[in-house]
Amino acid sequence: MPNNRRRYDEEFKKRAVRLSYGSERTVRAVAESLGIHENMLHRWRKIYTPDGDKTQMAQQHDELQKIRHRIAELEEENDISYVRTGEGFDYLCQVRDVLTNTVLAAYQTELMKADLVA
Repeated sequence: MPNNRRRYDEEFKKRAVRLSYGSERTVRAVAESLGIHENMLHRWRKIYTPDGDKTQMAQQHDELQKIRHRIAELEEENDISYVRTGEGFDYLCQVRDVLTNTVLAAYQTELMKADLVA
């Protein structure tokens, strides 16, 4: 089944919202004149103010998306441990998934190398 979804650029959405707030017509009539569904225009009105700025809710949603992206980047944690042996130290580097505490990779060596932490 083909994907017939149309994509609208941000400027079109802002102009549609401005028109819906500035017009005496109903949201339905404005949406029909633009060739879009009424529900789509209502969603855009939740994102943009009549001036074309993002609403506070939309700004918070964008910030939440950035935070979630940053959390995903930090979910892997590097852990370097060492154990004293009779001849010196034995180093163990583990990469863990912080959420599940699962070891994703491990490396053991007798010499501390820069590539353990890279």
